[in-house]
Amino acid sequence: MIQEPKRPDPLSESAASESEAGNKQASIDRRKAITTILALTAILGGTILSLVAGFVANAFGRKRKKGWIKVGKAEDLNSDTFGRIVLTLEHKHAWMDASVPITVYVMDRYPKDPIAFLGTCTHLGCTVAWKPKNNKFECPCHGGKYNSKGEVIDGPPPRPLTRLKTKIKGEDFYIHLPEDGGKTA
Repeated sequence: MIQEPKRPDPLSESAASESEAGNKQASIDRRKAITTILALTAILGGTILSLVAGFVANAFGRKRKKGWIKVGKAEDLNSDTFGRIVLTLEHKHAWMDASVPITVYVMDRYPKDPIAFLGTCTHLGCTVAWKPKNNKFECPCHGGKYNSKGEVIDGPPPRPLTRLKTKIKGEDFYIHLPEDGGKTA
């Protein structure tokens, strides 16, 4: 005859204490697992939040250089024609720093202040060229033309070249970059 193994009596004290110990151990293991998962989630969430906050602060908190910028010596300005000056400005955009070339055309009008134009076409932002033989600025991209006052005389540009404020202080020549950087279409 085969004997069945003895099963603990569910009402006996030893069976009850073994069952409670097992349940207690399982409860402690679940609590530890949940606590660990929540802690890791909080750490990961905090890390992601700080990265996003840093990106947003960089993207909107850093501005391009503007205001008065020393361009050179006043004695180097030409009074017969526009001289081309290429400035390299450090531009901070979001997570990236870049050197941005900006073309400016300047003519001396002594004893008045010099006249200066941003060399950016107001159509789509191409760099214009001064053509002294024709006495006008020409855009190589879409055929826009401007007279020596920066006014549109032909082509698609919607408005004149951006005229820059100028000043001579001592022997130095300065231009003032506009807040908007010179609008294009």
